[in-house]
Amino acid sequence: SCAAEQYLLGCGAGAAGACTDCLICTSGQYEVSGCSQSGDRACASCTDLSCPSEQYRTGCGDGNQGGCTACLECGELEFEKTACSSSANRECVSCDALPCPAEEH
Repeated sequence: SCAAEQYLLGCGAGAAGACTDCLICTSGQYEVSGCSQSGDRACASCTDLSCPSEQYRTGCGDGNQGGCTACLECGELEFEKTACSSSANRECVSCDALPCPAEEH
């Protein structure tokens, strides 16, 4: 039997096998299947996950799948600087922050 966070690799056909450390999902990955005595952990890229329209993924990485969050809606006196995507929230900028053309000063 292997220790926690290890699995038995290469056991069978007359070989005893060896306990091997389980894979650790990185900051850009989530866990697809867990580590067990008989098999390694499987991780997948957060970019493989999608969200419905007008939502983006938050909290994905280090083994967690995270979840989908509604994108920010720009207000009446704001414009969209960056569009909402499945991986990033919409960025809005106040119209007051825009420089006026030189002839209007």
